[in-house]
Parts: sequence; structure tokens; C-alpha cells
Amino acid sequence: MTIDNTEGARAQIGVTGLAVMGSNIARNLARHGHTVALHNRSVAKTDALLADYGKDGDFVRTETIEEFVGALQKPRRVLIMVKAGDPTDAVIAEFAAIDTPESETAYWASCRNQDPKTPPADPVPPPSSVTTTVVT
Repeated sequence: MTIDNTEGARAQIGVTGLAVMGSNIARNLARHGHTVALHNRSVAKTDALLADYGKDGDFVRTETIEEFVGALQKPRRVLIMVKAGDPTDAVIAEFAAIDTPESETAYWASCRNQDPKTPPADPVPPPSSVTTTVVT
């Protein structure tokens, strides 16, 4: 899927993974004046967060990864708040499958959940158009 929608992009940052930590970080960012795109593999979690805390700030509800990425202003900033290991790798793989005009998601594939004692085998600096944060 190619993402080339910038007119609907209004979120300054996005949070995917809306369990306890992800939802609280999203709320904190929104309370401090940021417009936050929300994504969770279960849309019910997104809707529950908005129903309970939608008045905390400005949120953008999304249902798919493509919609989530399209809602983000450039440079796109995403917090991945899912369990470490396979779940993190699965989310990164979803982002890597998205094609953007700048191919900014190329860095997702090299941004892996690494053992802190072992440096990445092939470190690749991120393109200047993307800021990547992986929280595990």
C-alpha cells in the first residue's frame, strides 16, 4: 500500500499499542498540546480510550496502519508501545510493508529489537524525514 495523503495529516505524533502504557503516553502527549494519532490492532481499545479520555486533548482515531501513517504530519513520529519481541517485530514489519513517496519506512526494517549488549549487525542511519522510537 502506498501512502501519499498529506492533506489529512494533522497529528504531530502517533501511538500504536494502546494498552496501559500506550494509552497513558498518548493522553499525556495530548494534554500537553500535541495532536496524537491513535492505533491499536483492536479498534475497541482505540474507541475505549476516546470514550473515556477523549476530552484530554486532540486525538485522531485510526483503524488501519495505512490510515494511521496517513494521519501523521511529516516527519512522521511514532511510538510503538507493544510487548517486546515478536509483537514488536510484527508491528515493525507492518510499517515496513507501507510504501511512502519518500520510502521513509525503509528504516523500520533495520530498527529491530536488539539485545542491548549486541550492536546491530548492519546499522543504518534513519532517513532525515523520519524519526523512529521503539519502546520495549
